[in-house]
Amino acid sequence: MISLDKQELQAIIILKRVPEFKAFLDILNREAQALSYQSAIIKDEIVMRWTQGRFQEINDILSKIKTADEELHAFRSEARKHVE
Repeated sequence: MISLDKQELQAIIILKRVPEFKAFLDILNREAQALSYQSAIIKDEIVMRWTQGRFQEINDILSKIKTADEELHAFRSEARKHVE
Protein backbone atom coordinates (compact mmCIF):
# COMPACT_ATOMS: atom_id res chain seq x y z
CA MET A 1 0.00 0.00 0.00
CA ILE A 2 1.11 3.51 -0.75
CA SER A 3 2.16 5.70 2.17
CA LEU A 4 1.82 9.47 1.76
CA ASP A 5 3.08 12.31 3.89
CA LYS A 6 1.20 15.51 4.81
CA GLN A 7 2.50 17.49 1.83
CA GLU A 8 1.55 14.75 -0.63
CA LEU A 9 -1.94 14.45 0.85
CA GLN A 10 -2.39 18.23 0.60
CA ALA A 11 -1.29 18.12 -3.05
CA ILE A 12 -3.87 15.44 -3.83
CA ILE A 13 -6.62 17.41 -2.12
CA ILE A 14 -5.77 20.47 -4.21
CA LEU A 15 -5.62 18.40 -7.40
CA LYS A 16 -9.06 16.91 -6.72
CA ARG A 17 -10.52 20.38 -7.30
CA VAL A 18 -9.00 20.65 -10.80
CA PRO A 19 -11.34 19.55 -13.63
CA GLU A 20 -8.47 18.12 -15.67
CA PHE A 21 -7.44 15.96 -12.73
CA LYS A 22 -11.00 14.65 -12.51
CA ALA A 23 -10.71 13.68 -16.18
CA PHE A 24 -7.48 11.85 -15.34
CA LEU A 25 -9.26 10.00 -12.53
CA ASP A 26 -11.92 8.95 -15.03
CA ILE A 27 -9.16 7.46 -17.18
CA LEU A 28 -7.75 5.54 -14.20
CA ASN A 29 -11.20 4.24 -13.28
CA ARG A 30 -11.83 3.06 -16.83
CA GLU A 31 -8.42 1.37 -16.91
CA ALA A 32 -9.17 -0.38 -13.60
CA GLN A 33 -12.48 -1.64 -14.96
CA ALA A 34 -10.84 -2.87 -18.16
CA LEU A 35 -8.07 -4.65 -16.24
CA SER A 36 -10.61 -6.27 -13.95
CA TYR A 37 -12.50 -7.59 -16.95
CA GLN A 38 -9.32 -8.71 -18.72
CA SER A 39 -8.03 -10.60 -15.70
CA ALA A 40 -11.29 -12.56 -15.60
CA ILE A 41 -10.99 -13.77 -19.20
CA ILE A 42 -7.22 -14.21 -19.63
CA LYS A 43 -6.16 -17.84 -19.83
CA ASP A 44 -2.37 -17.39 -19.54
CA GLU A 45 -1.57 -17.42 -15.81
CA ILE A 46 1.49 -15.16 -16.08
CA VAL A 47 -0.37 -12.52 -18.08
CA MET A 48 -3.36 -12.85 -15.74
CA ARG A 49 -1.20 -12.23 -12.65
CA TRP A 50 0.52 -9.27 -14.33
CA THR A 51 -2.90 -7.84 -15.20
CA GLN A 52 -4.12 -8.38 -11.64
CA GLY A 53 -1.01 -6.59 -10.34
CA ARG A 54 -1.65 -3.58 -12.57
CA PHE A 55 -5.29 -3.57 -11.44
CA GLN A 56 -4.25 -3.63 -7.78
CA GLU A 57 -1.77 -0.77 -8.22
CA ILE A 58 -4.34 1.42 -9.95
CA ASN A 59 -6.90 0.61 -7.26
CA ASP A 60 -4.37 1.50 -4.54
CA ILE A 61 -3.74 4.87 -6.19
CA LEU A 62 -7.47 5.56 -6.59
CA SER A 63 -8.08 4.56 -2.99
CA LYS A 64 -5.41 6.96 -1.71
CA ILE A 65 -6.88 9.77 -3.78
CA LYS A 66 -10.38 9.06 -2.45
CA THR A 67 -9.25 8.94 1.18
CA ALA A 68 -6.74 11.81 1.09
CA ASP A 69 -9.07 14.17 2.99
CA GLU A 70 -9.64 11.67 5.81
CA GLU A 71 -5.97 10.73 5.99
CA LEU A 72 -4.87 14.36 6.21
CA HIS A 73 -7.44 14.99 8.94
CA ALA A 74 -6.14 11.96 10.87
CA PHE A 75 -2.56 13.11 10.31
CA ARG A 76 -3.38 16.56 11.71
CA SER A 77 -5.32 15.11 14.66
CA GLU A 78 -2.39 12.87 15.54
CA ALA A 79 0.02 15.82 15.29
CA ARG A 80 -2.19 17.85 17.67
CA LYS A 81 -2.10 15.04 20.24
CA HIS A 82 1.69 15.22 20.30
CA VAL A 83 1.66 19.01 20.78
CA GLU A 84 -0.84 19.02 23.65
